Amino acid sequence: MSELKSDLSDDEVLMSAYRTLSNWTNESIGLMSQTIPKTPDPNQMSALQLQALVEKYDTDIKRFKDLLAGKVKPHTLMVEPPVDRQNMPKAKRTEQELQKDIGTIRQGLSILKKRRGPYAHKLFLAKINQLKLSGITSQAEQLNQEATQITAEIEEHRTKIKSAVNRYYQLQSRLNDLNTKFNNINLDPTKIGALTLSSRLPTVVQDFAKS
Repeated sequence: MSELKSDLSDDEVLMSAYRTLSNWTNESIGLMSQTIPKTPDPNQMSALQLQALVEKYDTDIKRFKDLLAGKVKPHTLMVEPPVDRQNMPKAKRTEQELQKDIGTIRQGLSILKKRRGPYAHKLFLAKINQLKLSGITSQAEQLNQEATQITAEIEEHRTKIKSAVNRYYQLQSRLNDLNTKFNNINLDPTKIGALTLSSRLPTVVQDFAKS
């Protein structure tokens, strides 16, 4: 296992740390893009989203800490190496690789803690503001009541408008009958279509009454 370069980005360090975690535990970690905790803008996240993300960070941080605390032994070192002189160089290389892995895990742990900070802070603020929930829900209930009242008023006006539109249609029908009678006896071409309602019913009003 190669030693980490000092010019690696945090993402590259984390990828190396998670690969080391996988090697030590002999567990598949899947796609890196799905394994490493995301870093979205905390100001664009809900409290529940923050809580889920912080839990993901906490789970991975605990796994890294368990490795460093010796609670999980490296899978590749489960068998004790021979201690005879011939195998001492190999044992020394194994120890060096182990120390490099530990360094990688420590760097990854440090990055995870640093990235977790803003989300944990926002989540902390959400937790200490739980008492405000009742006030917010009360305001929402008041808005709902006002909206219900407005809806009732609109429905009342719609009923009145619908009744008025029906009366207008009745007038139009009566006028059509008069037009028929007028045309049956009218001999003046200049008076064709003379009988009309002077006020036109707006289309938007007709559509509203139909809704």
